[in-house]
Amino acid sequence: MTISTSHGKLQDLLATMRASASAAGAVGAVGAASTIKPVLKVPLPAMVSNTPFLPLKTSKEVLLHKLMGMVETRFGIYSSQQVEKKLSRIFQHTGMEEVKDWVRLMEGAPSDDSEWLSLVEGLTVHETYFYRDRPLMDMLSKDIFPRMIRNKVRRGQSSIHIWSAGCSSGEEAYNISMLLLQCLLLEGEATLDAAGLIRPHPRWQITVLGTDVSRQILRVARDGVYSDFGMGSFRSMPENDMTYFEACAASPEGLQGGQHYRVKSFIAKYVSFAQHNLLSGKAPQQGSDLILCRNVMIYFEEKTKRLVQDMFHRSIASDATLVLGGTDVLYSPERFQRQQGSGGAWYIKH
Repeated sequence: MTISTSHGKLQDLLATMRASASAAGAVGAVGAASTIKPVLKVPLPAMVSNTPFLPLKTSKEVLLHKLMGMVETRFGIYSSQQVEKKLSRIFQHTGMEEVKDWVRLMEGAPSDDSEWLSLVEGLTVHETYFYRDRPLMDMLSKDIFPRMIRNKVRRGQSSIHIWSAGCSSGEEAYNISMLLLQCLLLEGEATLDAAGLIRPHPRWQITVLGTDVSRQILRVARDGVYSDFGMGSFRSMPENDMTYFEACAASPEGLQGGQHYRVKSFIAKYVSFAQHNLLSGKAPQQGSDLILCRNVMIYFEEKTKRLVQDMFHRSIASDATLVLGGTDVLYSPERFQRQQGSGGAWYIKH
């Protein structure tokens, strides 16, 4: 759907939303050879919002209340005080008539329309960088990945499929690929060549899928280019791991300033990205050996969290691992075996 209006201010609003929702770089191709086919387009389930729908009146607050109800129904984002404040800030310099026009237009737009995704990104964007939550990353290296690799070897299996749900600009997905390759090397399932490249034994099939609701932020992820400017993507990066990146030019629309680095191809080739709404009810892949979903469900109400966790349970392989955010509650603990590590709880499917 193409949004068109005679209001210049509304056009400025949409442009601002797109820009603020994205640190977008040029679209890049990051492929991963996989037998798992991502499901990119699935129908959204019928849901009832807890935010009452009110008729359009002359009050801007009522219009934003209606819009918040639409966001909750389509994307499951709970109408909390924090989210409502973000919504108010987005529209604070926009007149009531412009907001009214936009709300009416968006009522008929599909949930994957670029303007809907821009708005959702503006409401839920969270900071991310390499080695965010260092104790968790250490737990992946010391506990979760060694167990996974040893179990695969013992069973004569050689495929590892990982899903990073709500991956934002991609740092977590690439970080997972880096840590997994390091663990394969330590377990004797990979070699290190003279150029410092880690090469898994040929029998291994590895995929790391990162998904997010925003196509705009996924442009950054696919490009795989990050900046060290200020509090940038490398603020917690161990110095030795910078060898997995190479200096490059900044993306035209990305964060400017500082030095820019691209993820090297021997890390990136295992990583792919796809747009996915967690409320779709269908996972983008089946048989995942590890699902990570952190700092995403904090925006959801309880019934939505339960629906998402049910989807995780259906799509994850037996004896596979689920990692949630530090404040997330596991609503069906009887379906998993809880483990406690240095980085918090992780769950093994029965």
